[in-house]
Amino acid sequence: MTEPAETAAVADVRTPGFWRVSDETYFGDIEHISNSMLSTFLKWRPMYFDKYVEPFAPKTGSAVDPEEVADELPEEEAKSALNMGTALHAMVFETERFGDLVAVAPKVDRRTKEGKALYAKFVEESQGKTVLTSAEWCDVNGMYAAITSNRSAVQLLTMPGGIRETPIRWLDSGTGLWCKGKPDLIVEPGILVDLKSVREVRMPAWARMVRDRGYHRQAAFYVDGLKQAIG
Repeated sequence: MTEPAETAAVADVRTPGFWRVSDETYFGDIEHISNSMLSTFLKWRPMYFDKYVEPFAPKTGSAVDPEEVADELPEEEAKSALNMGTALHAMVFETERFGDLVAVAPKVDRRTKEGKALYAKFVEESQGKTVLTSAEWCDVNGMYAAITSNRSAVQLLTMPGGIRETPIRWLDSGTGLWCKGKPDLIVEPGILVDLKSVREVRMPAWARMVRDRGYHRQAAFYVDGLKQAIG
């Protein structure tokens, strides 16, 4: 598999394929449609407006009035689950950078002067990192142990020639929209690996999770994107 080449962030003349940009550029870009953007739009339109429309709208006026957007409440997503998922991804796919990406909060009594000082120092040192509690850290380690003890998972994650967490972009043939994605792992010959952290892996709970979180849509989105981006 050809290693992705360095490219500009969002060029005037875009080409489909691997898109080697920083995380800051990738997640800050709204010129390309991502699966997470589609998920936000389907689940909670006010959030989509707040994240992807309002910040980039002309300051003299707005094309959409947020008061006119349907007031739909999103499903409650536990922040701890999101943090643990992010930490697990870092542990599996960016092991060498894990300490730069994730921090574990110390057990201190913040009601005391000493505890407040220790926690304030931790907050300062962990800026920009995903912060876990001690209990969450134990859970992430448990999930990582489960993955590394599974022969099929290890075989997939260690196959040679894999490209990890490298963005791709493509021009969708059905809509004419430029899209983007960041697959966890692309492995020859044409295997796409995506890591999910869930509460239950047995059926039918897993099937409900796939439906509720749109994993089937994400799979189709990524597969179509890979075909159009790199064949």
